[in-house]
Amino acid sequence: MDDKIKSIVKAVKATAVAAGQAAGRAAEATGKKAGEVVEQTKLNLHIIDLESEINDLYKDIGRLVYASKNDTVIDTSEIEEKILRIDEKREEIEQARAKIDMLKRTRKCPNPDCGRKCSKEDKFCPSCGAVLE
Repeated sequence: MDDKIKSIVKAVKATAVAAGQAAGRAAEATGKKAGEVVEQTKLNLHIIDLESEINDLYKDIGRLVYASKNDTVIDTSEIEEKILRIDEKREEIEQARAKIDMLKRTRKCPNPDCGRKCSKEDKFCPSCGAVLE
């Protein structure tokens, strides 16, 4: 083989290796992103389940309060226990939302009147101007 053909073969081989490596990196990035989307979906479904459980607890509390209207003696500790369970489930929801924000690379504006989702790179909330920590 003459030197010109060897040079062309060598260049084609180098290009093929570089393309293969680029394809591998792209596949890895795609797989990572897909995994993040799956995790976000699982967290969102968990949040939906927790919100449903909270609504059931609210209904139970309402039934107990309504029963007290008819001079039925109710156990207030049962209401207090349900309220504690609601608080625990709300905390779980907040933790799941924080994980979703981490996966999406966002954060929540600390201003309680705003609460907008902001990019991790933002220094100030684009909605209200609050300083982001």
